[in-house]
Amino acid sequence: MRIGDRTAHCRLTRFQIVNKNGSCFSVCTFVDDLLLSLAWYTMIAAPQADIGPFEFEGVIDAICGMAWNRLNNDEVLQVAKIYYYFSVQFRENLEIACRLRPRDTNLAALRRDECATDNLSPWPAVAAEGEKMDHDEFMRRLLRLQPVCDEDYLTALGANYLSRARAVDDRARAHSIASYEDGGLSRVFMAMLRMPHWYGQGQRAFRYFLKQHIQFDTGNGHGALTRCLEADDSILPVWSAFHDLLRAGVPRLAAGGGVADPTGAHHGEA
Repeated sequence: MRIGDRTAHCRLTRFQIVNKNGSCFSVCTFVDDLLLSLAWYTMIAAPQADIGPFEFEGVIDAICGMAWNRLNNDEVLQVAKIYYYFSVQFRENLEIACRLRPRDTNLAALRRDECATDNLSPWPAVAAEGEKMDHDEFMRRLLRLQPVCDEDYLTALGANYLSRARAVDDRARAHSIASYEDGGLSRVFMAMLRMPHWYGQGQRAFRYFLKQHIQFDTGNGHGALTRCLEADDSILPVWSAFHDLLRAGVPRLAAGGGVADPTGAHHGEA
């Protein structure tokens, strides 16, 4: 059974408990957190290929070590806005990878799970039951739910970030997908889940997005589909651009004092 299937089971459990006693939310939150903990221990216990030290891995470490636990509720949406631009870049890089390897069935399967898909549906005020969309479209819609502080500034930063990413050569952009799906983004998402406040529709939708993607990428999920691609330091510019975007867009992240939390613990639900 894929982790996505377990998520569907959680939704079914939620529905059944609502009909019985209305206590679905606490139970399903517990199940979600249990799955995340299992995902983490799967990641650290699985044998890793000896691909050698690369500079881009240090950039991932630096992102994970940012002061996520110090961010306030408004800054959660600023992070979501920043990640929206990353998600546009991700989709473009995946499309490049599929174009360069048109007969690769694994990449085609990954594209089906990331583009024009209903695997994030439904979500209130973002995606209807069975509605198919690209994952960056899900991010764009959740950002409409509440005002984002300094939005014009973040929009300008995002445009500059996309220009930097699009200046990288196509091979490197394609191969960046392996670093994203085979552990890199799962680590970043778990770090983001250290943000302590998730009040509001937009914040809750973003947290759902992060949790779902950790589940998608764990074990024999999306990461296994990208191992035809080799990640090396040709992809350093795309990770560096994301790192710089986070530091510029949410200055508190660079303040230091980040606390590593392998469980991705989170608080402040509303």
